[in-house]
Amino acid sequence: MKIIIHNPHALWFKVNLTCFFSKTKSIHKYDYLFDYLYKYENKVYVYIDNVYSSPLFIGPLKILNYPIVEFYAWVLLNNLNPFKFKIIFNLKNLNDNDIFLTFLYSTFIHADKEIKSINFINKIKDCNFLKVVHLSHFGYKTKLAAQLTKEANIDLFVSETNLSNSSNYFNYYFDWYKNDVYTLPFVAQSRFKKNQNFNDRINKVLFTGTNTQKMKEIDFIHFFKSDILQPIRSEIIEKKDSLYDYIDPLVNNLQVSSTAAIPNNKKNYFINLYLIFIDFVRLVKLFSKSFLNLNFGNLRNESNYYKVDIVEKYNSYKMFIVPEEIIGVPGIGFVEGMNCGAAYIGIDGPMYRDLGLIANKHFISYDGTIENLINVVKYYQNNQDELEIIALNGYQYAKENFNSKKVSENFLKKILNFRKNHND
Repeated sequence: MKIIIHNPHALWFKVNLTCFFSKTKSIHKYDYLFDYLYKYENKVYVYIDNVYSSPLFIGPLKILNYPIVEFYAWVLLNNLNPFKFKIIFNLKNLNDNDIFLTFLYSTFIHADKEIKSINFINKIKDCNFLKVVHLSHFGYKTKLAAQLTKEANIDLFVSETNLSNSSNYFNYYFDWYKNDVYTLPFVAQSRFKKNQNFNDRINKVLFTGTNTQKMKEIDFIHFFKSDILQPIRSEIIEKKDSLYDYIDPLVNNLQVSSTAAIPNNKKNYFINLYLIFIDFVRLVKLFSKSFLNLNFGNLRNESNYYKVDIVEKYNSYKMFIVPEEIIGVPGIGFVEGMNCGAAYIGIDGPMYRDLGLIANKHFISYDGTIENLINVVKYYQNNQDELEIIALNGYQYAKENFNSKKVSENFLKKILNFRKNHND
């Protein structure tokens, strides 16, 4: 039996090349699962193709941007042992005992590259191994994603919560899928720790998260009759002045319009020389960073949101909120804040119950409206003993159940059981 990761270098694990060279923040949400396999498995099996890329070169040398080159550049960048990996070149060499893990966004849906997805689907649809897809960003191109995954004969979906229970949106578009969506809960990075006495904290709510740009997806707007992915986040931002006594916002607000310069793609001799120089500089940066073994955790993008010490912020407040996405997905911040000892405020629903969390024991519940949220905050501002108990319960539950080793072991155990039952 083998667990094969599809294109681990492209987007979802560790520091990818695109983020490294652009000095933007990589996605680290799922590093813990990769790290578990890397630590405990004799070999990490990977399948590399061009369905999604993180290019090493951007100039004339981009003709060398083969998937295998990008993969080993990523290995070098993250100081990984290249001999730890076993690359699968032909999917037909896998059997029905093997498990293939890929991501919805970057494999089935991404900007203007669905033709590569079609080619990939044609390769895997008749394969007998267990096909597992993480439903990353399923709010985008949802109808197309449902069609493509159905055509690929995907066996099992995975998400941070069981979307079969928590998302009418998912069930509407993925009506062909009859299994539960297996949970792969968020895990906070090790830096998220409790280091402040509860009584010394600010008796207000810290509001964190990213307020995503307005949705342009036809499927989303058709279903919700709205273009707002996180309506409570947007409403709190709009009313932040009147909510000053209760909520302090610390939000990456992407709904603020921005413009970017469009590069001049006119080809001439001097531009090509400049791009060759840039490619050379990228190579120098890659090798120097790797051999100097620098800490990539300090990478930040240009948003002030990522320049704030979020651990210190969570430790400064007694309560916090990271309002959920309307499609039925919580934000990773709810685990991070719990690990810092603050009491989380969230909607009482299956997205948390399926993770074992009990409303008003492990977190404070409200009904999803601003009016009820303020009433709840007022109550706990005046009932400190109850608030501290909930904060402590949430902290202990997060430490015991949302740690990397336990989550990885439970997830892999469930996947193995599913594969066994599926084969039977």
